Amino acid sequence: MKCKYCSRECHVAHICPYCQECFCISHRNPTDHNCGAGHIFIKDENVSKTKLEIIREKMFAPIFIMLIVDQTMRWISYTRHSPYLEPNIYVLMLSQWINPYAASALIFMSACLTMLTVNKLTAKNSPSNQSQQAMFANTVAIGTYITMILIFLPTAVTWFKLLLT
Repeated sequence: MKCKYCSRECHVAHICPYCQECFCISHRNPTDHNCGAGHIFIKDENVSKTKLEIIREKMFAPIFIMLIVDQTMRWISYTRHSPYLEPNIYVLMLSQWINPYAASALIFMSACLTMLTVNKLTAKNSPSNQSQQAMFANTVAIGTYITMILIFLPTAVTWFKLLLT
């Protein structure tokens, strides 16, 4: 067989698990033959990351910071205005049964717990390959992060407007 990268004749062919091509011993690693199967390869580690994993990792920190900013602005606004001016519909519905201060803290803690749990489970159980399980885990994490954006970004903007007035 011939190496797909250098066209040298090889007695022992190595098949790349990502692009399914045959390579010689010198080009058997994905980083050695510039594998273009939708992965970004890190040379120092034998770990490859899919585009979904990279998106998931980059989304976590900004969304978590957005949650903290939203809660901080909520606490500042509660000291200046009534806690019943709540723009977040979930906090507002929960404050029907419990104190609005406790409702906002409960929603904040559940959102943070959800974010941390999804991130930890996805990073732990997601093998770095193209399996359907890894793709599903990363898609669930990204969907959770987008849901957090849809819930908390409008309320953060409303708190910001309220604090400016």
